[in-house]
Amino acid sequence: PKASIDEAKPSADGLDNGEAQQASVGGFTLVPDRTRKRRRAPLGVGSAGSAYRPEWMRRPVAIDNSLDASVPIDSIDCLSEPIRSALRSTGVETLFPVQATSVPLVLASHRYSWTRPRDFAVCAATGSGKTLAYLLPALQLLAACKTVALRCIIVLPVRDLAMQVHQVCLRLLAALSEGAADSDGCRRQIRCQLLVGERSLEKERHQLVRLMPDGSYRPLADLVICTPGRLADHLLNCPGLSLARLRMLIIDEADRVMAEQKQDWFGLLERLLDRPMPHPSIHSWLHSKPPHLQKLLLSATLTHNPELLQRFRLHNPLLLTATAESDKELEVSAAPGRLSEFFVQLKPSQKPLFVIHLVLGLGRSRVLCFTNSRESAHRLASLITHFADPRVTCEAVSARLPVPKRARILRRFSTGQLSVLVCSDSMARGMDLPSVDAVVCYDRPASLRTYVHRAGRTARAGRAGAAYTLLERREVLHFRRMLSAGGRQVREVRLHGSKTKRYEARYQTALNRLHEEQKAGEAASEDQSKDQNKKTSTKKRKTKKDKSKEVDH
Repeated sequence: PKASIDEAKPSADGLDNGEAQQASVGGFTLVPDRTRKRRRAPLGVGSAGSAYRPEWMRRPVAIDNSLDASVPIDSIDCLSEPIRSALRSTGVETLFPVQATSVPLVLASHRYSWTRPRDFAVCAATGSGKTLAYLLPALQLLAACKTVALRCIIVLPVRDLAMQVHQVCLRLLAALSEGAADSDGCRRQIRCQLLVGERSLEKERHQLVRLMPDGSYRPLADLVICTPGRLADHLLNCPGLSLARLRMLIIDEADRVMAEQKQDWFGLLERLLDRPMPHPSIHSWLHSKPPHLQKLLLSATLTHNPELLQRFRLHNPLLLTATAESDKELEVSAAPGRLSEFFVQLKPSQKPLFVIHLVLGLGRSRVLCFTNSRESAHRLASLITHFADPRVTCEAVSARLPVPKRARILRRFSTGQLSVLVCSDSMARGMDLPSVDAVVCYDRPASLRTYVHRAGRTARAGRAGAAYTLLERREVLHFRRMLSAGGRQVREVRLHGSKTKRYEARYQTALNRLHEEQKAGEAASEDQSKDQNKKTSTKKRKTKKDKSKEVDH
């Protein structure tokens, strides 16, 4: 059977391998998978592969992987009325399964103030709503506090993701301050601060604490959203910053935060949390309280390595996972339900044509393209720009761009003014870009973890989407093995040469313009280098002459 892209629904990009031998999907030929698959023994409780894993990792709480199983907020009894009103005013009427499961469990762990709440690890697909899953319980607990004190820290791996979570938090806080009633005993304003290096360390410090006339420090923030390195800077250089009342530590994209461990931020935080206990006596025993710090780890690809998780010293942890089977490797996250995954075997020169065909031939209005380096991203964006078609607008974004310019480019892509956005993997972590039609892995992902986070930028929040990985012939076998080891099913499609033939003349012109631009840039760089060398040599001769004059005197 053949399906035209005009007749097919968005979810019709994916056909089962058991269908016709040469099914055609949107101008691509779907290639049946003839590779042999080894049967892997399940990693059950009694299997050798899971013997080293602790009990809490072998017995997770399963979360429904379908976003269709959303729950109305009125049926979540543990949510306070101000929180529900804030959600309604921001347009949220239902909670996704990961939110409806985790929020009651986290709030229930704080039911008794004299016991330490258990820690949580959440492994759920990208786009499943993990941000609200930790913001809602954090804000409800903070709203019940009468005084200002740093009680919650949210750590995210990159600045852009931290800024995105901060914006979500500010929207909720604005709605919460408008709808909270005095009869509930809630404070009207929860103070949230963002620490990502956007401002100087001194300015951020003034947002955290204030020096009083008597020499004491007054806390100014209840909630801090930060990156690991910036948090370490403030822990080392902010004298009035107190963690005495810290109750929640939330680590989003925990696998990446664990891998980087910038400036040993967690070890530093733990050392500051270790408060000296008073001398043992009946009075001190009755009045001393343990530091009731709760840790929440969240990621789409949460590691199953106990040694890495051991760094966080989790207390009586509970694992929540949205994988279909509880005994699967935790590094394999459940794919979004409406995500269609494909790979295409192409020559390097055909890859830009494929991206152009997605927009012009298949009508994909928002294509997010991932490369393995910033240089490759900017080169691809320049090439597509030189293609000079008003329907194909393209920009590249990277961490080196100034924050205002990066935000402006992302805003243009979100509003549909850009049809193609090219970026590196720093953007693949948690960023919520609305209505991404297709993700293109322009360069082969280095690991399954990288692939999961790239593909997760589309098909978010129940929407349909497609992920295409562009491979050279020598890369296909390695890619198949990598995904097969992770339990992912990605089908091969072929691009008909006739579909891109009409673009080839303009594509060749764009290539020539790109080569001319590169030559001009290299010539300018060479001239600049010569001028710099000339200035350096002149300066050296002048310094040598001055020294000889001093010797003569």
